[in-house]
Amino acid sequence: MHRNWGIRHFRRGELPGASLLLSLGLATTLLIQTAPAQAQVNFAPVQNLVDRDENVALVLGDFDNDGDLDIVTAPEGSSNDCCLSRFTNGGAANFGSPDTLPLPGANRNLALVAGDLNGDGDLDLVTSSYALYSYGFGTLGVLENRGKGSGTFAVRLNQYRSAPPVSITLGDLDGDGDLDLAGVSGFGYSARLAIVVPNRGRRYFAGRGGERLPLVNPYEIASGDLDGDGDLDLVAINSYPSEVAVLRNRSNGTFAPAQYFPAVQGGRQIAVGDLDGDGDLDLVTGGVGGVVVLSNLGDGTFSAGLPVATSATSDVAVADLNGDGALDILYTGSAASFDAVTVLVNNGNGGFLAPVSFAVASPSALAVGDLDNDGDLDVVTASAFNPYVGVLLNTTATARSTRSRRSG
Repeated sequence: MHRNWGIRHFRRGELPGASLLLSLGLATTLLIQTAPAQAQVNFAPVQNLVDRDENVALVLGDFDNDGDLDIVTAPEGSSNDCCLSRFTNGGAANFGSPDTLPLPGANRNLALVAGDLNGDGDLDLVTSSYALYSYGFGTLGVLENRGKGSGTFAVRLNQYRSAPPVSITLGDLDGDGDLDLAGVSGFGYSARLAIVVPNRGRRYFAGRGGERLPLVNPYEIASGDLDGDGDLDLVAINSYPSEVAVLRNRSNGTFAPAQYFPAVQGGRQIAVGDLDGDGDLDLVTGGVGGVVVLSNLGDGTFSAGLPVATSATSDVAVADLNGDGALDILYTGSAASFDAVTVLVNNGNGGFLAPVSFAVASPSALAVGDLDNDGDLDVVTASAFNPYVGVLLNTTATARSTRSRRSG
């Protein structure tokens, strides 16, 4: 989901409609614009699903091929064998108790993504975790969907002698038609780098090979064609110093050294999407300093960041929540006391409306998709502070889009 309007610069007197400029320092301004109420978004009160544990990540996908999006979460785990939880959608966003997807030999989940790894039309899962009883050793787990609508998985685990990726993303990085893996390993570990591993067919990501690219304190990674040359580039958010690292694809699945651009203070999250409707992918960064947008200058380089929110975040995402063709921003707070998902609606004229918050119990991770098949995008949250998985069903009257994009 790469559409549309977001950040532009206006001269004094050119701001469309009523506007509020909040000074955040000598050189920084927060642009919040007012607009008719119908441009905002609405959600029904949260529905809380009860998981077995607190969670570090979640994904949405139709894992049983019945036409409805299911929810898979990654519980934090313990010293025992780890697992995933799956809430199966029975239709119209009706979810029962979670099933357990075992991950023998792994513990303490770190990251979770979904994609069709073997081209059979079924969604598979990839996890990153600590190796059981081996702190500092990583485990990549591939849960291969057995297909035929069963929603069951065959587990393949690969342990490797390095720090586990704290964030992973999938994409066809080498242009051969299958999904490769990229991850970042480094925040809190001695090995601070991006890891790129090609898809090796039935072996998936096992064995040696790929690239290891040095970075500085990377925390999360995402992919997208940032320079418009037709292949997928990588971008990582660094926590300290506060910057993003852009790794350009050389069109063969290898990457040029990182270029760095200033981002949000204490960066933790990143999302990619065309916020200003110019055809280039922009960056939304979240962290200790709030939410900062970096506009793509058209060649994969980025403007100085523009703050759009100032409270610390635990996750950010972009999605067209009201069906107007423009990407909105969603974020969750970083503290257990932050009981809301906050939305910044893109006004289509270069800025964002005042934030609107929706009550959820301590959310810390976000996913977006049409859970009830009514044509608009709903929001699902997971929490690192409680076992609740929150479902927010979109009730915006004008919402018609089902396009979305998440960090990675």
